[in-house]
Amino acid sequence: MILSVSRRTDIPQFYSQWFFHRLKEGSLCVRNPFNSRQISRIDLSPETVEFIVFWTKNPKPMLSRIKELGEIPYYIQFTLTSYGKDVEPGLSEKEELLEVFKEAAGLCQAKRMVWRYDPIFLNDKYTEEFHIRRFERMAEALKGHTKKVVISFLDMYGKTKRNMKEIPVISLKEEDMLRIGAKLSAIGAACGCMQSVDVGSYDTCLAGCVYCYANDSQKCVRRKWEGYDPFSPLLCGHIDEDDKIRDRRLPSIWEK
Repeated sequence: MILSVSRRTDIPQFYSQWFFHRLKEGSLCVRNPFNSRQISRIDLSPETVEFIVFWTKNPKPMLSRIKELGEIPYYIQFTLTSYGKDVEPGLSEKEELLEVFKEAAGLCQAKRMVWRYDPIFLNDKYTEEFHIRRFERMAEALKGHTKKVVISFLDMYGKTKRNMKEIPVISLKEEDMLRIGAKLSAIGAACGCMQSVDVGSYDTCLAGCVYCYANDSQKCVRRKWEGYDPFSPLLCGHIDEDDKIRDRRLPSIWEK
C-alpha cells in the first residue's frame, strides 16, 4: 500500500507529531470527506505500508524524526514556488525554504526529493518573465539536491476561486502552457500512477495559500485546528460513538 501524507493538508509541516505517533501505534483513522460518519482505519504496519509519499511546503518539523520510518521507502514532494506573502501568507521566506530543501536532501538523499513548482498562474505581478527568472534561480540553488522537478498550472476549483477572489489571474490557453512548460524544461514521461490512500483531512492546512483547493476558508481551518489532538487516531477531532469504522486495505503495489 502507498500512503499519501497528504494531498489534503500539510502533515509534515503542521501535524508531524500526530503522524509519527500513529506510526508508532500502528494505525490511524481517516474520515470520509463526503460522509463524516464513515471512518476508515488504516493499518500502518511495515508489512502493509510499502511506500510513503510526503506532500509539503516545509518538511523541517519532521526531519528530526525521519529515521523513525525505519526501512519503509519514501520520497518528499516539496512544493516551492516564487510567490510572495500575498499568495502564500503562511510560509517562510524563499531563501529559508531553499535551505530547508538542501537540509532535507542531505538527510534523506537527493533521489528522494521531488521539487514541485506548482501551481503556475500569471497576472501583472507574476508574469511569464517573472516565473522564468525565479525558476532559473531556484533551479541553480537546488542543483545536486534533487533529481526531478514537476510543474503544473492553476486549476480553478470552487474553493480556489473563492480564496483567490482578490488575486487577478490571466486565463491561459493551451499554447501558453506549452510555451511556458517548454521554457521551464518540464519533465515529460509515461504515466507512472499508482493507487494510494490519503491520510489527511480537508480544511486543516495552516499555510493559508490562496490557490489552495483543500481549504474552504481560514475560518474552517481554525475550527478544525481547535480539535487537533496529536494522540487521536484522527488527524483532527475524535471518534464518536455514532461513527462507523471499517478497516481499509489496498492491494500490494506488486499485485496485479
